[in-house]
Amino acid sequence: MLKVTIFPVAIGSLCNIMFHKYKFFENVRQIMPGVAVIGFTLIVGGVISVHGSIFLTSGLVIFVCIFFHNALGYILGYFAAKFFGMNTAKKINLSIEVGAQNAGLATGLCGKFFLTCAEAAIASAVSCVWHSISGTILANLFLTLDKKQEQRSEQKVNSEA
Repeated sequence: MLKVTIFPVAIGSLCNIMFHKYKFFENVRQIMPGVAVIGFTLIVGGVISVHGSIFLTSGLVIFVCIFFHNALGYILGYFAAKFFGMNTAKKINLSIEVGAQNAGLATGLCGKFFLTCAEAAIASAVSCVWHSISGTILANLFLTLDKKQEQRSEQKVNSEA
C-alpha cells in the first residue's frame, strides 16, 4: 500500500508544493494523466494475460458486480455530501471519489496476497478500467448539467432586465 498509494500521493503533493510556480512543472502535470492511463493499461494487461481464460468464463458476472458497486458508490457519495449540506462542487467531488475506488491498489494486493483467487485479481483489473471510464462519463455529465444551469441562469437574468 505504501508503494502504490502513499508514496505516489506524497511525492505528488511535495512536487506540487515545491514546483507549482515553474513552467516545466505545468508541462509535467499535463502529461501525468496519460502516464496514469499507461500504468493502468500495464496492470490490467498483466492480470488479463495471466488469468485471461478465467476472465472469459466469469467476466460478465464480474463486470455486473463491478458496475453496481461503482454506481452505488457514486450515488452514496453524492447523497452523503448532500446530507451534510455540502455545496454542489463538493457533492460531485465526493460522488466521484467514493465511486471510483482505488482499483489499482486492489489489483496489486490481489496479485500479492490472493494468488490462488484469480477472480479477485480480474475483478480488480476490470475495476481499474471501468472506474476510469465511468468516472470520466460522470464528470462530463455533471459538467454538461452545470453548463445548462448556467445558461438558464443567464437567460433568466437577461429576461428580467
